[in-house]
Amino acid sequence: MGAVMYFLGIDIGTSFWKAVLYNEKGRAVAEDVRAALIHNGSKYDFYEPEELWQSVVDLIRSITAQVKNPQDIKGIGVAAMAEAGVVLDKNGNSLYPIIAWYDDCTMEQTGWWEKKAGKKAVYDITGLYIKHIYSANKLIWLKRNEPVIYNKMAKWLCIPDFIVYKLTGAYSMDYSIASRTMLLDIKKRQWSTRMLDFAEIEENVMPRLYPSGTGVGKVKKEVAELTGLKTDTVVVTGGHDHVCGALAAGVVKEGILLDSIGTAESLFTTINKPVLNEAVFKTGFSSGCHVYPGQYYVMGGIYTSGAVVDWVIRLFNDKAGLLKKDKLELYEKIINESYGLTAENENLFLFPYFRGSGPPDVNYSRKGIITGLMTNHTTKDILTAAINGLSCESRKTAEAMEKYTGKKMREFIVTGALTRLKAWMQVKANVLSREIELADTAEAGTLGAAMLAGLGTGLFKSADEVIKAMKPGNINVKPDFADAEKLNNYYKTYKKLSAQKDIKGRS
Repeated sequence: MGAVMYFLGIDIGTSFWKAVLYNEKGRAVAEDVRAALIHNGSKYDFYEPEELWQSVVDLIRSITAQVKNPQDIKGIGVAAMAEAGVVLDKNGNSLYPIIAWYDDCTMEQTGWWEKKAGKKAVYDITGLYIKHIYSANKLIWLKRNEPVIYNKMAKWLCIPDFIVYKLTGAYSMDYSIASRTMLLDIKKRQWSTRMLDFAEIEENVMPRLYPSGTGVGKVKKEVAELTGLKTDTVVVTGGHDHVCGALAAGVVKEGILLDSIGTAESLFTTINKPVLNEAVFKTGFSSGCHVYPGQYYVMGGIYTSGAVVDWVIRLFNDKAGLLKKDKLELYEKIINESYGLTAENENLFLFPYFRGSGPPDVNYSRKGIITGLMTNHTTKDILTAAINGLSCESRKTAEAMEKYTGKKMREFIVTGALTRLKAWMQVKANVLSREIELADTAEAGTLGAAMLAGLGTGLFKSADEVIKAMKPGNINVKPDFADAEKLNNYYKTYKKLSAQKDIKGRS
């Protein structure tokens, strides 16, 4: 590899949209980020497809302006939040807003699935515990609430597939994103006829499936003119942002636990084959296809993680909500100045169930709760309780994942821009009472997408070669054992309280 070669990774997240250009050693050489253009509608939270596409065009144009020769950009990969998608007509035009992945307008579909198909039957095929968030439920909601739009639909593309389509004109979807539609047979890696029949969805509405990192086309001439890219730039299938982050962190073999922190938090471990036993099913953990060839994963999550810290800071710091691009710097300063486990707040607990709770205690009806409040508590105490609560949830999920998969985790790796919040990361290590590793990149999603681009262009021979060349190093955070002992007792109380009926909620 003598000549300069760059790979562009795009990450379309819930709160931010990013583009980072990497060289063949995985070092960032250009980047840009925009706040996500999310709208709060009367029916649902949503994104506008053409606004999203224009933002991607602007991001790419910013990247090409930062490099001497855009010809050196050999490939593009896209990572994105899963489940949400775009409805296209027969001419490829978007017909409807993108309903946000988390929106609960589709909640009624969960009961419908339970009656029509049964939780275990759905799980045995898809690896998914029935939830309102999956793409199939958005399609069913559309059929029931917008039949005219639904009848005009020719294709459903999830968000990374929509970007790939706009860049190339190709309809495609990788296995990791398809794993979040609730329509994929994960063992066969093909659309499930049975699930499609249950949902009464025509298979031709869904795009062709490919492994992640497959070149599906090159940049169209009109897109090249808009963005500054060249028409020989290869565009590849990317994947689910958390799973792309796992590739970037090298979490591709059994025995490593990945904690991917963003607006939501995903705990993830790689497995060699789907774990679809009764115990894992009952916890609500999901399984799916990895972006690494042939591998699978088990995943659980905290539906509001960074979002909880964001809420606390915005609630008590009016200026915080006004700063978008500098938000992490501001939050780091606030947390470093505010966090402290003291005698005053050691019995103060915040349960971060703002959008329900995930595995191992799945309950979509649960709400965020603060308990133990006293008149002498300050906003700093509440922020401390939020960080403690989120760290306790991480430990609870990790312990359950080890127990029910039977896989002992040798390593605990944390990725995401929020790893910059060092005080939080130290608390996480203390609550876990173990050393954690922070992937030395703020943008694991974009790096994973760029690594897939390197694979899909054929410039690397294998995924292992890409990982060896482009994976970043890790920064180790060791627990402070004095604080770890206090937080271990805090965790025991937290876990006991979270199991109580008033905290657990009634569903």
